[in-house]
Formats: sequence, structure tokens, C-alpha cells
Amino acid sequence: MLVSLKIKNFAIIHDLCIEFKEGLNILSGETGTGKSIIIQALQMVLGERASQDIIRRGEDFAEVKALFQIDSHELIQQKIEALGLPEGSELLIHRMVHASGRNKIWINGEMATLALLSQLSGLLVDVASQHAHQQLFQEETHLSILDSFGQHEMIRDHFRALFDQYREKLLFLEQLREKHRSVKEREEFLRFQLQEIHGADLKANEIEALLQEKEVVRHAVQLGEVAQEGEDLLTQGEGSIEDRLTEFLKKLTRMASIDISLEATVKLLETALIQVQEGTRHLRTYLGELQFDPERLQWIEDRLALIHQLQRKHGGDFQDIFKKVKEWEIELDSLESFEEDEGKLAQEIDNQGTVLLQSARELTKVRKKAALQLQALVEEELHRLAMDKAQFRVVFRPFSERGCVIHKTWLDCSGAEEVTFEIAPNVGEGFKPLVKIASGGEMSRILLAIKTVLSGTRQCPFSVFDEVDVGIGGRVADVVGRQLATMAKDRQVLCITHLPQIACYGQHHYNISKEMVSGRTETHLILLTPQEREDEIARMLGGVMISEKTKAHAREMLQIGKRI
Repeated sequence: MLVSLKIKNFAIIHDLCIEFKEGLNILSGETGTGKSIIIQALQMVLGERASQDIIRRGEDFAEVKALFQIDSHELIQQKIEALGLPEGSELLIHRMVHASGRNKIWINGEMATLALLSQLSGLLVDVASQHAHQQLFQEETHLSILDSFGQHEMIRDHFRALFDQYREKLLFLEQLREKHRSVKEREEFLRFQLQEIHGADLKANEIEALLQEKEVVRHAVQLGEVAQEGEDLLTQGEGSIEDRLTEFLKKLTRMASIDISLEATVKLLETALIQVQEGTRHLRTYLGELQFDPERLQWIEDRLALIHQLQRKHGGDFQDIFKKVKEWEIELDSLESFEEDEGKLAQEIDNQGTVLLQSARELTKVRKKAALQLQALVEEELHRLAMDKAQFRVVFRPFSERGCVIHKTWLDCSGAEEVTFEIAPNVGEGFKPLVKIASGGEMSRILLAIKTVLSGTRQCPFSVFDEVDVGIGGRVADVVGRQLATMAKDRQVLCITHLPQIACYGQHHYNISKEMVSGRTETHLILLTPQEREDEIARMLGGVMISEKTKAHAREMLQIGKRI
């Protein structure tokens, strides 16, 4: 239960502390005294959006503190433990909004984020306000109401996780296919480049060898002349070096038999003769192979031009080109496996789509089962709220061209269909969407009926009703008051009302007022005594001039209220 609510520098509230009680708490007061501001402050401390506009003029900050007693609420305690927050029998939420725009949140004294607070606040308080009326007009909220009633959150969240995974893979597949189109171009480019280089059949150190050969072919005539001249000098004619050296060796050999010190010289010259003969053979072989071939020279020049062209195109020397070739071959291998990867992903998506569709069908099944129960319970509550002939139904409409389609079934993150609440308020009238309900009184009762039904499933310890009395009065207001009193038997309820028919059923009655203090408006709130409460009910009944008859009526209403 909500034990206390402390509000400071919030709109027209300077400093206010409300200590709430168990059961049905009534809050009444003149229009403009700040009743709805209290609800806004409560919603802010529970995580609603807040701006600097709510700060009381002239102040630097606004702050709200809400203290809850939670020792008997196991679900809330489990959530606190799961969120890693400080545990205990009490829960204190403290929120400040500074003029600079900064927000600060503390939960049991520990700094917290708005996202973390939002995970907890829905378990603490259920607020039915003017905003809730507006939400009922928004058909997109009906599905979440149905899921809340049926407690399908786990099944729905499981489906949503599957759907998100499916959409993510679909997006990835589309990106893959888009990439595939550019990959095809890249693949063709790589194949052309590799074919060009492989076709050139480049070899390491080839340029040096070609340049050397080019010089030889270009100077073949000069080289042949010199080689021939060398051969002639060494071997041709009687005065050749070979002949003259041979004759001289014969003489020197005879002399070495006389002076053995010449033997070493003889051996050296014999070696020289062998070298001359070997050189002669090399020259003859060279002359036999040497030829001037213009076609070979042209081939060499063309080959060198091709190599230089490849170097200019791909940059660097042969090693750089060979390195690029290796990189391109690796890349091409990966690109060639691209189609295989795309096929595997498409198969995965198809398989996951089947699982997703099955999950959607399961979600639809439990929703339709819950819808039948919700229809019956809401109708029952409407009948209690003096809409005796009203009929309520939940309409399912499959999606059309929304989200993604799997085996001809359209799905989005919420499931396979949209849900709409429809009502036939009176006999003879057809069903129509809630947005077509013109009566504020009917809408207030529909909201109360739905909130009453939901309160039986959500186990929320504190319910707030603001403007639940819009458009009603007399007997209907009395019925609504009785309904709130019944609800308050197993939970704490706060109701802001202008109607005495509702206020008389409260177990605790607060009155809010405002006055001028030092030129500033200030809001005051008190818990009424039995006599003050009688006076307040009389005021609500009779306005400014309160007669004894009005007071007697007020006492009678309070006596009736105690019997519930």
C-alpha cells in the first residue's frame, strides 16, 4: 500500500504530505484546488515524463517522495530483488526535477534510472485518469489490456522476441542480397584481374633476364664479330696463341729437365693452354648459338611493355603484384561462397518463419480464450454499474499488409491480429467501437468495469481513480461508489470525486483547498474528522448554503456507506 506521498514545489503545491490509509480513500475539494495535481505528482514519482514546467514558480526544483509498504506483496519484493535494488519491508521512491532539466531518481536511497523505475512502478499503482479514458478510445491499447487480463505477457514476449529475430534476419538477408549485387560486380572484376595476371605468366626476376637478352639480340652482330676475332686469335693460323703456346711449352719442358725449378712454370702454362682451348670451345659454341632475330627482339620488347603496363596498373614490383594476386584469390573464394551463405540464411528464415507462425497461432488461441472471459466479466460489471442491458465484445481482425507475411499470414510484433473493444449500450443498438460512445457517463462506467476486472488479475496493491465520476450522478453515482468500496476490500483505493454519492462510501476522506499566503497560492490538505466529513458531504450535496435537511441527508448517506 501507499503509506505516504510528499510533494514539494510542484505546480501550486509548496509543501504537502499525505498519509494514506488502507481501504477506500476519498479526495474532494473545490475545482482548481489541485486534486489532479496530486495525481500528476504521483505519476511523476512513478516514472511519467516530467519537465521543468511543473516546478513551482521561483523555485529551483520540484520533488516527490512515495513510501510504500510492501512486506505482504511477494511479487513486488521478487521484482526488487531481480532488479538488484536494496530490499526491505518498505519501498521509498524519490524523484527530483531541477530547473536545469536534470532528473534524479532514488529507490530505497540508491540512484536509479527512469527505465529501471518503469519496470517497478507498474506493479505498485494502477491509475485510471482522464488519460486512461483517452486510452480506451485508442484501439491500439485494447490488445495490451487483453494481454494484461489474460496474463499472456510471457507468451507475447516470447513471440515478440521470435518476431524481432525473424525481422532482423530478413533485414540481414535483404542487405546480403543487396551486397550480392555489388559482389557480382566485384567478382567479375577480380576474375578479370586474375585472368590478366595469370595470363601474363609473370616470373620473378624476369625483367632483368629480358633486359639482358634484349641487349644481346640488339648487339648480336658486334658480339659475333668479337667472338670470331677471339677464336681466330686463339686458334687460326700458324701464329695463333694456341700454336705458339704449344711450341713454347715443348721447349720449356726440355729446359725443366735440366732445371727442375721450371717445372712449376711448365704446369702453369699447361693450365693456361687448357684454358685457351676451353675458351676457344666456348667461343665456337657461342658463335653457333648467336643470331640476330628481329622477331625475338620484338617479342622481348612486347613482353617488357606488358610487364610495365601491369606494374603501372597494379603498382609496385613483382612481389607486390604476387601479393595482390594472393589476396584477390582469397577474396574470390569468399565471394564464391556468398551464394551458399545466402541460401543457408534463406532456409534459416523459412524454418524460423514456421516457428514464428506457430507461436503467433498459440498467442491468438490464448487471446481468444481470454477474450471470452473478459467479455463475460466486463458485461457483469457493467450490469452492476446500472448498464443492465449493455453487451461488450472483443473483436479480432487479422492484419492485412502489415508487418511481414508468412505463408499468407500477416504478422507484426504484436501478433497476427488487431483487437478492438466494442459495446452495445442499449437493447436494439448494434455493437460499435468505444470511440463512438458519446456519453461520458457510459465511458466512465466502461473504464471502471474494465479496471475492476483487471484488478482481479494484476494484483496491484493500489488503484487510483481520477474523474471516474465524469458524466454520472444520482443512482449511477451511488452504484459506482459501492463498486469502489467493494474493490477497496482487498486493496487500497484512492478516488478523486465531486460526487457525494461516491464520497460517502470512503473509509477515509481528505479535503484539499487553497489559500493566498504572502501573495502566493498554496495548497492545503487535511484528513477529515467524522464531523468535518459530514460537513464536506453536505457541501457536496448542497453547495454554499447548507440546510439542516442537507446535513441530515449527508449523515444518512454516510451511514449507508458504512454498511458496505
